[in-house]
Amino acid sequence: MEPISVVMSVRSLLISSLLVAVLPGVVLVMSEWLSSKTLSPQMLLLSAAIYGVLQAFVVFQGVSGRVSLDRGVLQVRSGFYSASWPSAGLRVVEERQSPVPGLRINGVAMFGIRAGWFLVDGRDAFVLTTTDERLCLARNAKVVVCLDRHVVERLWPFLDG
Repeated sequence: MEPISVVMSVRSLLISSLLVAVLPGVVLVMSEWLSSKTLSPQMLLLSAAIYGVLQAFVVFQGVSGRVSLDRGVLQVRSGFYSASWPSAGLRVVEERQSPVPGLRINGVAMFGIRAGWFLVDGRDAFVLTTTDERLCLARNAKVVVCLDRHVVERLWPFLDG
């Protein structure tokens, strides 16, 4: 099966960039200006470096999502986070029963994306969603992964369970 890309929308990327990368740089520059009424080149360079690192993180997380089903293994990856499960026995949880990912265990939750390990139905599950329309996959009645609805709909014909 061809890998499915899971990427943030341009709007979500812009808003996340503003909140995660631009805002800290502005706060840093403004605090320097308010305290000394000048802007040193070192502070501007530091702010630019912080912005660059944070912006790279936002873009990397936002465009690196991939879901693939190869040789009976479902692989989900986004940025620094990845997980895989045998596809045998995975079944789609009904939409009305699909739980909402809660507390972030080890992952990223920015405007427009949730990726990594989250608490779902009282246990750890991998989440990779860029919309509020999600469906979850379960094994032995326990949710193991939640994905965007359109991704699960493309996977559905290839799942055994």
